[in-house]
Parts: sequence; C-alpha cells; structure tokens
Amino acid sequence: MKTFQFRAASAIVLLVIPFVLISHVQAASDTQAPTVPLDISAAVISPSQVNLTWAASTDNIGVAGYYVYRGATRVGSTATNAYSDTGLTPSTKYTYTVAAYDAAGNISAQSQLVSATTNSATVTGFAPGARVKTISQTNVRSDPSTGSTSSILCTQSQGALGSIISGPVANNGLTWWNVNFDTGCDGWAAQSNLSFVAVAVAVAPLTHNLAVGSSGAEVSTLQSLLAKLGLFKQDVTGYFGAITQAAVVKFQTANALEAVGSVGPKTRALLLQMTGL
Repeated sequence: MKTFQFRAASAIVLLVIPFVLISHVQAASDTQAPTVPLDISAAVISPSQVNLTWAASTDNIGVAGYYVYRGATRVGSTATNAYSDTGLTPSTKYTYTVAAYDAAGNISAQSQLVSATTNSATVTGFAPGARVKTISQTNVRSDPSTGSTSSILCTQSQGALGSIISGPVANNGLTWWNVNFDTGCDGWAAQSNLSFVAVAVAVAPLTHNLAVGSSGAEVSTLQSLLAKLGLFKQDVTGYFGAITQAAVVKFQTANALEAVGSVGPKTRALLLQMTGL
C-alpha cells in the first residue's frame, strides 16, 4: 500500500513538472517585441488636456498595452490605442511618443514624435469654446461645405449669438466652425459671417460648494466658466438661480456626473480643468 501511494504521488509530480517546464520555456522564448505604433496624432481638448490616438501595434503572441511618453518622461500606460494627458499648462507645447509592450516585457521602439500646443486659458479668438455672433444673415449648414451634400438647416439673423464647439475646417475657400447657437438651429457657419465676442472670465477663485440661493463673486466665476463652455447664455449676475442650476445640470449630464444641479468637489474640479483655470 505504501509503495502504491508513493508511486501514485510520483506519477502526479511527473505529470505536473513537464507542464510547468514547458510553460516556462514558452514564456522565456518570447523575445519578439511588438511593432512600432503608427499614425500617432494629438488633439488639443482644452488648455489642460491633450488626447492621443494611434494605430494598434501587432505582436507574435499579443500586445499587452502601450507606454505613453511626454518628452523623455513616461507619463502613463493604456491597454487601448488612445490616451488622455491631463493637468497640462495652458499655451505650452508638448511632444509625445508611444511604445507598445507585450506580456513578456518586450517593448517596441517609440513611435514617431507628435507635438501639440495647449490653448490659452482665455480664448482670445476663433477657437472651440469661443463666443461668436453673426455679422449678417448666415446659412447654418449640416456640413462644412457649400456643396450639394451640405444642406441648409436654418438661417440665423444678424447678431445671433453662439459658442464654437469644433473646427476649423477649410473647404470651398472658406473657414468653417461648428457653432452651438443660443437660439434656432446649430451647425456649420463660415467664419466670414462671424465675429468673435470676448467673454470676461471672473477672477474670483472657485473653491466652495455652490447651490440655488448662493450669491457673490464665486457664482459670477461659475457663470462665466459655464458661458465659456456655451452652457450659460445669460448675463453674469452673481446669483445662483434656476437658470444657473439648469446650466450646471447640462454640464454634469454631458460629463457623466450626477446631475444634482449644485456644484460640489467633482463638478468644481472638472469645470476648472476643462476651462483651464
């Protein structure tokens, strides 16, 4: 009986050991690095954020993820072929490269360098986030073009106010901006029909929780920042009423925050980050 038990245990060991050895040999034999990430591009989202995308790498076994470098410093990693770099300084040029890695620790060469310059903390001309108004009757189009594939959604009258949400696009000899107008339809308008409207951003720090009934300089700051994002379309009053609450709810909903209509730490932090203050 003892001999049988010893042999049975020995058989189990002999079955397990080869499996472990084979697995170890397979892992140790993977010395091939993934291919270099290609087609890296950078998009400036705000004065403090740049988004990066690139074409996925390939590997003989599989790509585990990507390392992202800002200049010579590795600032993060991601399992997908996209990365958001936040907490940046306004009006600053940054350079990026990306390298792919696999589960065995093999790392590809770094990608081609791409650069991006963050926006100014205060919008001073045509750019996403800027306030604009029409200087003449303006056809608002479905696409940035005067061609047959671009339909006229509506005609905004002279003096119509709105906020730029994307652009520019050059087409048909014109520069086009996608505008969220305060009233009427939204869509693409030619820059030649628009003028920049300066929005003064209040300088009071935004540090306290705010809700309906709050008033003062911080509410003025809140309203100015919401106006910069095209969400608050009234005069800055410094009073947190129903209109301000509705604008806060729109901001929270658009950014996957709980739509409570008041400003707490999460809403305040994201609002300051997106506006670069």
